[in-house]
Amino acid sequence: MRGVEESEKSSMNNVCLSGRLTADPDLKYGGANNTAVCHFNLAVYRPRQKDKADFPSVVCFGTMAEAVANYLKKGGEVEVVGIVATDKYEKDGRTIYKTEIIANEVKFIGKKPDSPQSQPAAAPQNNLSEWDALGKSGDDRNLFNSGDDDEVPL
Repeated sequence: MRGVEESEKSSMNNVCLSGRLTADPDLKYGGANNTAVCHFNLAVYRPRQKDKADFPSVVCFGTMAEAVANYLKKGGEVEVVGIVATDKYEKDGRTIYKTEIIANEVKFIGKKPDSPQSQPAAAPQNNLSEWDALGKSGDDRNLFNSGDDDEVPL
């Protein structure tokens, strides 16, 4: 592996979660390229402990972010594949750590979502397959694989 130290070859950062959105997704645009950024939280039940759940924060970018905001609502069931990222910052003299899942892929696993309200009533019936194409888009994943860690949008 070119450019990777020996100790890094055996490490892996990959997560796959399925759950339901705890609220409607939050879509914003920002950065130098005015990139779409969507944040949402999932309720993910623990295996063999159905009375306990975790609520990870998920972020996605670009066309995937826009699709999530347009087609998903509170209670929507999804599967997220991505990486775990922890960022830290200072607030009131304290160091705050924030851990998020950066989504490489988001798939609907519940019932087929309704058409977004911005589309006319005669919208095509292939919204789910359009979504799958967006969720598997290599364009968004390239944001995380640029090779320059200083350019990762967090």
